[in-house]
Amino acid sequence: MNQTREIPWQSILKNWKQKPRSIVYSRYFPYLPGRIAYYLNIESMKLRKERVEWLLSLIVNHDMQEIDEKFYELLPNENQFDSSSDDSTNHPYDVDWSIYDSLQPTVKAGV
Repeated sequence: MNQTREIPWQSILKNWKQKPRSIVYSRYFPYLPGRIAYYLNIESMKLRKERVEWLLSLIVNHDMQEIDEKFYELLPNENQFDSSSDDSTNHPYDVDWSIYDSLQPTVKAGV
């Protein structure tokens, strides 16, 4: 009963890649290290699938605990926010200031 087994992360990640919605409901999700669980628990299924693919590429050479410990070193640079771009679709919390400025009431010169 109280025996530990190694979790077959590679086969689990392959299944999660096929069904990214099932990740947070999987019985293995609670066993993920903190950073990785937080990284995979996002709304966008496209991003979730890309992140699972990234983990699959790393799990070949690293174990899950090592990926968690070196998470920020292994994180791909192309997924980080590029502040040089004006495209508001790059970051989910980017503000379109033109919409915000349009809410400002206009001041009439004669009043």
